Amino acid sequence: MGNRTIWTVILAFIAMILINFYSSTMRETMAVNEIQGIMDQAGVIALREAVDDTDLRDEELSLNESLAVTRFTEIMNEKLNLKMANNGLITSWELENVKIYTRRGQSNNLEYYLDSTISANFSNMPNMDRNHRSIQYTDLELGRQVTKDVNDTENDGESGILVHSVSRLTLR
Repeated sequence: MGNRTIWTVILAFIAMILINFYSSTMRETMAVNEIQGIMDQAGVIALREAVDDTDLRDEELSLNESLAVTRFTEIMNEKLNLKMANNGLITSWELENVKIYTRRGQSNNLEYYLDSTISANFSNMPNMDRNHRSIQYTDLELGRQVTKDVNDTENDGESGILVHSVSRLTLR
């Protein structure tokens, strides 16, 4: 009888560890998806609002780049701060960089790219947060794969993540 109880306790303990790990992974995925969705939406809105409508009527695409960056930052402040107040998943965030790139597309049309990276913290269970994460993405300026790292304090109940987004505006 005692042998069966020990195995039951061991199995219950293993199940708790697996549930804890799954919950932590799902929270991280939700945090990344929420932030990336907001970044994508903010990027498209900022690019569209910065287009010079007079040039657009002449079928030329021109953009006020400083207005696009400013508007992107405003939208991110508004949306992410609201998200932090409402759900408590995201505890803090910081805009790492926002860059605007201009390129010629396949049909020789001018294209604008808004490239942004955000570091964020989300609440997690203290024993499940990792102290090092990295993401890989293609840097438009360099034209090659880049790895960015975030170092986090281990076992503090918060996990740090990096989220990268690129929004594109083109005239067809």
